Amino acid sequence: MAISRRVVAPAVLCLLVIAAACSRQSAQTTTATPEPSVTAAATVEASVAASASPEAAASGAAGASPEASGTATPTPTPSPNPNLLSTQNGTVLRSYPDIKNIDPRSVVDGFAGDTTVKAPWVFVYELPGVATLTGVGARLPEKDTPDKDGSTVVFAVSTSSATSGFSDVARLTSSASPPPYAATLNNVQARWIRVTSTSTGTATPFGSISAQGTLAPRPPSAVVAGTYVEYRNPYALGAFAAAPSEADPWYLQVVTGANGTGINGQRCYDGKISDAFPGTFDGRTWQWNRTPGDGSGTFTANDEGTILVEWDGSPAYWVRTPKRPKWCGPQTVGTGPSNVLVLDAADFGLYPIDADSAKNFPGYRFTQLGAAQVDQSALAGASMVMINGLCVGDDVLAPWQDTMLAQWVSAGHKLSIHDADMCGKPTHYSLLPYPFTSNNPGARGAKGDRLIMVEDDSLGTSDKTDKAHYFDPLVYAQNGNQLGDANTVTTHDPHWCGHLFGTNVNHVNGFMQMYAPYGQGVFIYNGFDHDDDNVPSYQRVRELEIKQPIPADLPCTQKASLAFIIQPNRDATFIPGKAVSKPFAMELLANQGWKGHITMSTTGDFKASVNPSSFDIDGTTKPLKIAVAIPAGAKPGTYAVIVNGDGGNGQSAQATITLRAAIPLVKQLKQQRRIRIYGIHFDVDKATIKPQSEPVIKQIADVMKQNPTFRFRVEGHTDSDGGVAHNQVLSQHRAESVVNDLVKRYHIARSRLVPVGYGLSRPVAPNTTAAGKALNRRVELYLLNG
Repeated sequence: MAISRRVVAPAVLCLLVIAAACSRQSAQTTTATPEPSVTAAATVEASVAASASPEAAASGAAGASPEASGTATPTPTPSPNPNLLSTQNGTVLRSYPDIKNIDPRSVVDGFAGDTTVKAPWVFVYELPGVATLTGVGARLPEKDTPDKDGSTVVFAVSTSSATSGFSDVARLTSSASPPPYAATLNNVQARWIRVTSTSTGTATPFGSISAQGTLAPRPPSAVVAGTYVEYRNPYALGAFAAAPSEADPWYLQVVTGANGTGINGQRCYDGKISDAFPGTFDGRTWQWNRTPGDGSGTFTANDEGTILVEWDGSPAYWVRTPKRPKWCGPQTVGTGPSNVLVLDAADFGLYPIDADSAKNFPGYRFTQLGAAQVDQSALAGASMVMINGLCVGDDVLAPWQDTMLAQWVSAGHKLSIHDADMCGKPTHYSLLPYPFTSNNPGARGAKGDRLIMVEDDSLGTSDKTDKAHYFDPLVYAQNGNQLGDANTVTTHDPHWCGHLFGTNVNHVNGFMQMYAPYGQGVFIYNGFDHDDDNVPSYQRVRELEIKQPIPADLPCTQKASLAFIIQPNRDATFIPGKAVSKPFAMELLANQGWKGHITMSTTGDFKASVNPSSFDIDGTTKPLKIAVAIPAGAKPGTYAVIVNGDGGNGQSAQATITLRAAIPLVKQLKQQRRIRIYGIHFDVDKATIKPQSEPVIKQIADVMKQNPTFRFRVEGHTDSDGGVAHNQVLSQHRAESVVNDLVKRYHIARSRLVPVGYGLSRPVAPNTTAAGKALNRRVELYLLNG
């Protein structure tokens, strides 16, 4: 996904540092060896000078000589290279002599200029903050004879500016002994270090120089977040450049976490977004690291946050700018009050929403942002986040951003993930609290013919009376589509709940859509190919995700981690008093390519058989035929048969056949005083009655109107999820909701209805399976008279 960095040649700094420090090395490598504090062969003059003022003055924008503000403290910033003049430490060369043949971008071990040019040669280095110096060193040419060759280097420091306030602190002169030469300093304060070099005869004036010590921490109030522009050729005409060398340079948009230790940045300009730099920040050094093999490095910030020096084996320089190019910030389509934040890993456009499709969502606006740029301010106005194309999240998002997004979802928001066709390698989402991977066919334009909805919920239901949520997966599979390109989930995390199950062109079965409740919010994975954008079924899936209410009405009847699935659940009616065998067709689906031996069985109210009763499966599917024997003595009511599959080693799955006596409610009441009702449905963990409950409630109202003396106790019952106290209250509220609906819409006298909640205290099936819990979630009517 990342676009290769532009090659930035090393700075003049390495022209002058100790040879070991000049070698190309990664940010994690510190092979340079500090100079000894004193070398006997050196002639040292003024090796310890009066310390410069500890007051630092700030460094301003490029090309200026601003004043520094930091002071030394007991908790210094560690240096990635012992030589403080190294680019790895964030040092820049503020000015240098404009000598013929000097190339400040070259990495050499010695002086590369024209030594016939008249000395002295003056170099001014700007450290990122005030440092406490303990020594300086140089590699000087040997002096062969008293009247020939040799050179001298004078070190001066300033805490005022790059052009004033300098005091000499050390003079190193060649002698007949071999280099290097060094001087010990007594905790000299420096923000700028001036190096003046002279030579005699034809000697090369110096080989390399160094400074040892400790950088002070950046001021706590210092800001790094913002926009920076790359100075690809930062050195020209004898000084640090005053402006970028390119007409269309890269920019770096930087964001930080609330605690100040998390940081990220993204390269961007008006045309696109590119590499991200997820990492940690210790106040001055930003350590970034992507997936092994994809690179690592550092940025070092100066005290003022005006310059970032990057090092990943060679330097790059970034200077703060007020300009913020198009892709370094958010872009929005639509004008609705609900803001959907689309986080892109690259410049895919406003997928899965563009200006045209946004018109289909009049209450929404869609804001696109490079994913690495997300922070609290970006989330503040969002109702939903859509992550787009983060194939390997660790390469784009920093851990602090992962945590921030998870906390945001838990507080009552939703986050959806889209990645089909956009990833050239298997995806993994370790950025989420519940990590998962997916099988990704890539962009092959492949049609699919299988898509199954394993549960009815607000992401899609087979109930045609629920017009707000109705979705038919068969329509999607039977019409023009690219379901073959869809990603199928490969996860064993039990928090994920399956919804839409299919088979892609790799012949891998799995969930193409799933969700995971998290706190008060929900994560949704959408593995469908966005090339189906013009397919109404795809649009419907996207619409239901965007409009998914929070808290989510999602019951989680099928775990995405199951080895196999039996589907679909079936409903049927029968006429009591007559023995009958009712056939049902189901299918066992191997999930995630699971292989094994399956044994089938049934449990429940009636005897039933499954054909085949046992079989081997190799990552595919198996049709099942179930025959349920209903005895003549079955009384009116509701019954259940559970179809069980056992794959050994704890692998199992179930499906439910619900059978109801086809007898009018009034006739049932004449035969028994209590009847179970499973046709009244509520939102998950709520007492809100769903629209598909209307036929059953109307039937109750009709019975009461036809029998004006009937009085009922309306009983609410729940499964065991949520505990005793919670379910007691919930069941009472649900019973009251049924009573209120009959009173308000059908004008039944409230005195004829008594709502009572029994919570989980009266189960009719074990709460150990999803099917058993479904039977326990019910309303019962008890006839109080008649």
